[in-house]
Order: sequence, then structure tokens, then C-alpha cells
Amino acid sequence: MMKPSQVLRLHRSKIREVVLSHNACNVRVFGSAAVGCDTEASDLDILVDPTPETTLMGHWCDSARITGSSWDSGRCGYAGGSAREN
Repeated sequence: MMKPSQVLRLHRSKIREVVLSHNACNVRVFGSAAVGCDTEASDLDILVDPTPETTLMGHWCDSARITGSSWDSGRCGYAGGSAREN
């Protein structure tokens, strides 16, 4: 099992592709992976800007399938703390 920050490094381009394919943009990481205190039990917190055509349900399924890791996704304006662009 890998830490989410490791998953992010390995699958960064695929993550962007998934987000764009579901009509969202401006992908950012927040939470433990963004600040470097994630563990193997952490999830990968992704923040995106939706468009009127955004379909996040498919995004979550595709994301987990591609990376083998669980994700939490949020729309811009719903996450507390700071976010890092990735």
C-alpha cells in the first residue's frame, strides 16, 4: 500500500485526465497529502472547479480504479484550509 502523496506522484497526469474528462478543471490537492503528513491509511483529497457539465460520480469511480486509492473530491468553496495546485 502507498501513501496518497506517492499515488499522486505516480498518477498525476491520469488524475488530470479523469477530472477533465468529467468536465471539471483547476485540480488541486488539499489535506494531509498536500502538507506532507499523509500515511498509508490516508485518502487523496482533490479539489476541482466544476462546470455546468461536471459529473463527479463518474470521476470518483474512475479515480479509484486508476490509482487504486480512495479519493475525497470537493468543489471549490467547500474545503477548509489551504489547497495546492497539482
